[in-house]
Amino acid sequence: MHFLPCVLPINYGEAPSPSHKKHPAVPQEQLKVFITSPSDSESVVRFSDEPEFKNGVDGSGRTLAAALEEKKKSIEEKGGRVDNFTLLLSPKLSTRYDHVIAVYEAAMLAKWPNIGFWSAVD
Repeated sequence: MHFLPCVLPINYGEAPSPSHKKHPAVPQEQLKVFITSPSDSESVVRFSDEPEFKNGVDGSGRTLAAALEEKKKSIEEKGGRVDNFTLLLSPKLSTRYDHVIAVYEAAMLAKWPNIGFWSAVD
């Protein structure tokens, strides 16, 4: 006799239901955030129509977390839903790990609901 492995819980008396979420019918929009590390101590982040952020701060002194929060609010003001957006962090192959994590933490501070990672390219 052959048994196939299954991740569905066994519930006697009712039909099994998958424990994972189904994919949304409408694909989510993406906001890509590009992360580079020109040196070990410097990170450069850019996204959409915003200026570059060097080490998490732009030329006017605004932080990356504040800019991401403003971007989220502008999407909501235009009638969009932030839940329909995925913030994709896109590092280069040469980007330092701690620079990527700093951008991830800024996105978490801005309370983005969907944060993903794009494969690193150079």
